[in-house]
Amino acid sequence: MTGSADLAREIATQSLNATGLALAHGDHAGFARYVGLPYSLGTEDGATMMDTPEAVRNVFDRAVDSYATFGITRLDRTVSAARFIDPDTIAASHMTQPVCGTEPLDVPYPNHVILRRQASDWKVAHGQHVVGHMQGHSRVILGAAMRDAPDDMIDILRDVVHRFGNAQLEGDFNALRRCVNLPFFLHGRNTTEMVETEVQLRAGFDQRMTRFKVRGISDVVRLVKSVALLGPGRMHGVVRTHILNGSTLVVPSYTTAVTLLCGPDAIWRLCSACNPHRLNELPHRHT
Repeated sequence: MTGSADLAREIATQSLNATGLALAHGDHAGFARYVGLPYSLGTEDGATMMDTPEAVRNVFDRAVDSYATFGITRLDRTVSAARFIDPDTIAASHMTQPVCGTEPLDVPYPNHVILRRQASDWKVAHGQHVVGHMQGHSRVILGAAMRDAPDDMIDILRDVVHRFGNAQLEGDFNALRRCVNLPFFLHGRNTTEMVETEVQLRAGFDQRMTRFKVRGISDVVRLVKSVALLGPGRMHGVVRTHILNGSTLVVPSYTTAVTLLCGPDAIWRLCSACNPHRLNELPHRHT
């Protein structure tokens, strides 16, 4: 690991507390101070890339208006995992609890962020979230700024999730490993997990295989809903998942926001996944 996990958590916490406070109070200057350009945002409804201060301002204003619609007066954010990817990059996961006055609005929702050092300051370069209970929030934030990727990018995502799913159904850990970038961040409604080693990945895979057998999982159908390129070597995708025992849904179908990275070997791999369910409610731990 490069750098200290405690330092990474401290930097991420400072940034997220500041931007959360700025969003809740409509303080654009306070928000912009912690955001770098380009800044990308991925959600369960799609993604956008902001290359100018004006673009960031537009998304910020839509977010503030949406929070006001839901009566949200505070955003409590708790960092659950943070790591230096390199000396100038931090990947972190956190949970956001919207609060209306003194009462929490439903349950916290999961988030993933990338922070990059610019000169002596740390800036948020990428954010990803899935909001299960604030219907329409993510689509309002994205507005007309939502971007799509070329068809070949859609094919790449389809191939990755297809190979990942087949690896689970066939119990083939080596095939699954080829689809995953480490560290891999998995986010659910109740918690987040950071998988840093093959040993951890294998342990999670074995647990999923047990759940598959217990629940009689016979098929996992994943439909790609949208794909967006978020800069060189980074892709955001939205996937709808249907888990079946024969022709019967094992759990209600759900939507996941995923991020893929293209490695030095030119292969795309999953690096994060956000879904609105509790992780232990699912018979496996992916999209």
